[in-house]
Amino acid sequence: MLRRRMLQVLIGFGLVAASLLGTNAAANAAPSSFLVQYVHGGGSGSLAAAGKGTMSWSNRSVVMSNVKVYAHALECVRLTAYGYAGTQGAGATMSREFCAPADRGEWFSEDDLYLTTTIAGGITRVELYIQDYDHDGEGSLTCYRSRAACS
Repeated sequence: MLRRRMLQVLIGFGLVAASLLGTNAAANAAPSSFLVQYVHGGGSGSLAAAGKGTMSWSNRSVVMSNVKVYAHALECVRLTAYGYAGTQGAGATMSREFCAPADRGEWFSEDDLYLTTTIAGGITRVELYIQDYDHDGEGSLTCYRSRAACS
């Protein structure tokens, strides 16, 4: 009888631990990296602009780290990110511009970039845009905190 009761208690603890671990894994489903790009010629030409890096999500902020932005030779590009809380804007915006020299395309490194809000529930979606000013082109990417990858 005592053995049976001990076994029930251990199984109960195991179920509780498994459910807690399962909840934690779901909370960590947010995308951890991004790549947004625009290619000349409607996608058939050379790379005109790109932005890539890692993302860390917390309740009221998103930090983009190890950010690299590419600009084709003699072109200026802009990387912009907007944070949303559900369907409403979260008042979180970040934008940076980069211009490459005439003789070569260049990858630029950027410090950590932050999107922050005071809205309860925090940032649930980030929209990223890379714009090629010279060719009036744009690439975009949407990242949801509840999904494992951006699309």
